[in-house]
Amino acid sequence: MIGAGASLLAGRPGVGTFDPGPTVCACLNVGLNTIMAAIAAQSLTSVEQIGAALHAGTSCGSCRPELAAMLALSQLPLPRLKQAAP
Repeated sequence: MIGAGASLLAGRPGVGTFDPGPTVCACLNVGLNTIMAAIAAQSLTSVEQIGAALHAGTSCGSCRPELAAMLALSQLPLPRLKQAAP
């Protein structure tokens, strides 16, 4: 059996553990996947709402432009996939 420290040594979350993604807010250690999941699940539409939900962007503020860009990307429509011809 592999110990709990194996995922730490591997540099990625263990099986069954949520991957927070690359760090966006270094002050509060909030990752990309955590932020995008919160935007989708809570219908967040502003940097202030992200801050209220996750505290990201509420310390030094240097990640606020990146948070705004993530919000903009989350509002883009997903491209439709073409159906394969029968």
